[in-house]
Amino acid sequence: MTDQVENEDVPDQRTVKRTKDRIVDSVTESLDVTIKAKVGTLTVKVYLTDELSINDPYVLVESTKEAEVLVINNIHIGYNSKLVRVFLIT
Repeated sequence: MTDQVENEDVPDQRTVKRTKDRIVDSVTESLDVTIKAKVGTLTVKVYLTDELSINDPYVLVESTKEAEVLVINNIHIGYNSKLVRVFLIT
């Protein structure tokens, strides 16, 4: 069966980080925060967006000193998972 599957090279960590940073920066600079909460001393900012590609990850996490940023791609198939819906409702 392996002769029927085409394997692609996995991108290196630097490429993955650059791509993730580009998406997070684009969303946080162009959209308003959807949900903002304080958990102890930590501020959590959630951005729901339908402006990303279905091929982009459905959840991205960016930890910084001032806030924990979650970007949720709501057009990705994973957005409809029960886990994501439970997280957003609570």
